[in-house]
Amino acid sequence: MYPVVVSDLDGTLLNKQHELSPRTRDVICRLSEKGIKFIFATGRHYQDVEQIRAQLGVDMYLITSNGARVHNPQGEMIIQHDISPELVHPLLALRKPFSDTIHTNVYKGEQWLVEVEHEGLHEFSRESGFTYHLSDFDTVETSAIQKIFFAAESQSDLLPLSDRARELYGDQLYMTYSLPECFEIMAPGVCKGTA
Repeated sequence: MYPVVVSDLDGTLLNKQHELSPRTRDVICRLSEKGIKFIFATGRHYQDVEQIRAQLGVDMYLITSNGARVHNPQGEMIIQHDISPELVHPLLALRKPFSDTIHTNVYKGEQWLVEVEHEGLHEFSRESGFTYHLSDFDTVETSAIQKIFFAAESQSDLLPLSDRARELYGDQLYMTYSLPECFEIMAPGVCKGTA
């Protein structure tokens, strides 16, 4: 038997300030000292999660981008599932009718790409220490894209886009709401639970 604890971050291990509390840090470190492996499994980007892991000083596997990436304790990527490059621009084009109410984000390789800055973006970047890069999504290079996600003030703002995405690409990609206000698209078969 291989003793292991797998946990999400947001809404589970992280507090309202998006940080590990001292008690949570202590528990993870004590588990590690007892030989129990701890794995973060999250929708967050590897670069973001690695900063959290480094603060702990505990070797662990990291399942990130909802399972599109897995890194070993040495930081080497051992699993990579990308969205098919030919689908990237058509998926990003779905945002255009909703650009006033929906914010589009792309995890591409080591980067977090956005097209438009907004206060929620600044706040998350400040709290997490993970920095976004401005990009033109009409011309973005389409390789190594592990996740495209759309955020809005409410799920009702996202429903027309998510319905259209599922209608056009539902059989070719994995799509989910990670929160009512966040609709995510990954390669088919991507899942934290099976990574």
